[in-house]
Amino acid sequence: MDYHEANKLKEVADEQIKRARDYEKARTVAGKAKSDLDILLAAKFSTIRAAKSNVGIEAALVMLMENNTVAQHLYREMIENEAKYKSLERIIDALDSKVKLGQSLMRYERENG
Repeated sequence: MDYHEANKLKEVADEQIKRARDYEKARTVAGKAKSDLDILLAAKFSTIRAAKSNVGIEAALVMLMENNTVAQHLYREMIENEAKYKSLERIIDALDSKVKLGQSLMRYERENG
């Protein structure tokens, strides 16, 4: 493997690191939004149960979001960031495969070259 090929492999590894950092940020934002939404739901749950006594958590969340823009924003933020970090998982896995392939080729060249 020449310098140019090794440098390309380094660039892929650098991209993987960048994506991993983006993943961490999206996962953190989604987790915080979920936590804040859970706290908001817990604070309003008794009011929601007064309106509908046999309500489950999912239905209560929908009822909370009907008129609460804060809950709507938190839910949207949670869903969007979950989608983002799940897609980043796929990208990171693909980049990892590419790095592992490059490493295998380097090892093969060293052993058989």
